[in-house]
Amino acid sequence: MKTPQTNIARVRQDSLEEFARLLPDAIQEMKDMIRDREVPPQVRAHLIDVILERVLGKTEQTFNLIAHESSMEDAARKMEGFMASLEEEYGQSNKTDL
Repeated sequence: MKTPQTNIARVRQDSLEEFARLLPDAIQEMKDMIRDREVPPQVRAHLIDVILERVLGKTEQTFNLIAHESSMEDAARKMEGFMASLEEEYGQSNKTDL
């Protein structure tokens, strides 16, 4: 008997295989766009960033927190909100103890 999880896993596997077959074309398209001087520089720069992040990994993101809060608890709550927004935007968790 197939369960919904089995069906989902099969669909996911089929999708990954389909995308894997498209990968060489996608890479070639990106290379062509980077070399095409008619493509806006901002687009070419974005493509280069995407490729470098995939190959070299994302650079570590840092930020400065200037606390003008009435208490450390308020600052910690703001920091947690900031981290949650990063996780939502980038889809990963880099939580550290505050």
